[in-house]
Amino acid sequence: MNRPDPEGVRAGTARDRGGSLNEYAPRDVGQMKSLFKASNGYTPFIEKAYSISVAHPEILPGFLSAEELGKDVALIEALRPIQSMVNELAKALQDTMVAANSDALGQCLEIYTAVKQYSDKVPGLASSQEELSVFFQRSPRKTAAPTA
Repeated sequence: MNRPDPEGVRAGTARDRGGSLNEYAPRDVGQMKSLFKASNGYTPFIEKAYSISVAHPEILPGFLSAEELGKDVALIEALRPIQSMVNELAKALQDTMVAANSDALGQCLEIYTAVKQYSDKVPGLASSQEELSVFFQRSPRKTAAPTA
């Protein structure tokens, strides 16, 4: 797998240094499902196992490479602070969107109330009321089947 260079990731130039995050990421859902989901709770385990592999390379099975593991660990360390910042930004963005949508909806509900009040007095508002009322139509409730 072509993994991004950790130094390039830190400098924000991973693409320029021979790999992008997308190139390293799994390509399809099936591939993603087959991966271990090593959350931050496994960070100490990964760090300890890596340090053991460096200190005792003779115990590694032939199919494992301490060098490749080292590259993965370096990439994890480079991405961790970026992921933290992105998560904080995503939360702040989500909170801002919720607040802005709430403010806008509150104001728009006042406009809808005014449209309903004046729809028969102001030309053109009746059709606007119809367009807006679609958002508040209730679907018919299903009656519960009688239990025996």
